[in-house]
Amino acid sequence: MCNIRVQSYRLILLMLLLVSASAALCQVDTTVYDLNNGLIQVDTLVLIQDVIVTAVAAYGFYVQEQASGAYSGIFIYTGSANPPTVEIGNVCDIIGPYVEYNGFAEINMPNDAGSSITVTDPNGTPPEPIQVQAWQTRTSNPVEAEKWESVLVRVVNLEVLDIDLGYGAYCAVEFGYALNDTLRLDDQFDHSQPPAGTLMAQMIGVIRYSYGEFNTNPREDSDLIYLDVPTSKITWSDIKALF
Repeated sequence: MCNIRVQSYRLILLMLLLVSASAALCQVDTTVYDLNNGLIQVDTLVLIQDVIVTAVAAYGFYVQEQASGAYSGIFIYTGSANPPTVEIGNVCDIIGPYVEYNGFAEINMPNDAGSSITVTDPNGTPPEPIQVQAWQTRTSNPVEAEKWESVLVRVVNLEVLDIDLGYGAYCAVEFGYALNDTLRLDDQFDHSQPPAGTLMAQMIGVIRYSYGEFNTNPREDSDLIYLDVPTSKITWSDIKALF
């Protein structure tokens, strides 16, 4: 009777080891770059390592590869019932299924039992925002805009327009460039929308694809740096002095 019980325990242990090994085999060790370049199939359970948190929302957070650059960012969806506990600057290893939610790349945490977020370093240094021009973020330029999806970017020389795009979105126009293109901004995070006519030396934010539009989302009020001089009198020296 004792031998039968021991053999049963060994069988259970063996089964647990096999299940664990099977799960490990199904998990793909990859990078955010590979995910964003379509090298990994949707719904694959993935592991991304040493990524750094750049922004935290109510129901998820953004991470980037520490080398930064195009295709380096992705959104980690935790769900409204499981608000994220990470902070900007945390370095993480993340396991979860890679999905495309209405065209927006995510790692979707709440619907998979194998998902996990492990903070390996709480005191990392987030990458510097990448300076882009407004045309690079526009929905009308999807190939270019997709490079910067979920990436922390900086756009300089902006004037807020009197255009309400609805659902918290608003618009600004560049000055000082040949194109003087428009930038679409949104309120995924808690920042105060500046009134029309406001001049900004720079705006920092994360680009998100939502409801068929690419939007740039400032994380907080300090991501907006204002100018108080007329546009016609602004010089490049004025701009450089702020950095």
